[in-house]
Amino acid sequence: MSNMSYCRHENTAADLAEIIDMWYDGAESKEEAKARRSLVYFAKEIVKLYEQDTETVDDLVVATDDSNA
Repeated sequence: MSNMSYCRHENTAADLAEIIDMWYDGAESKEEAKARRSLVYFAKEIVKLYEQDTETVDDLVVATDDSNA
């Protein structure tokens, strides 16, 4: 299911936070391993795009536990 455009980044940020929390939680299928590699690739691409729009990556907003509530 795709995200609605008005909350796409908000929903994706929450999903990414969950992925980070569960990064080392046991074995995964071949499909999940492939998806993980894709996710890392896309994350790198997002950082590259963001760097084009800002002075440094230090400008990134780091999510806190409060923002995941």
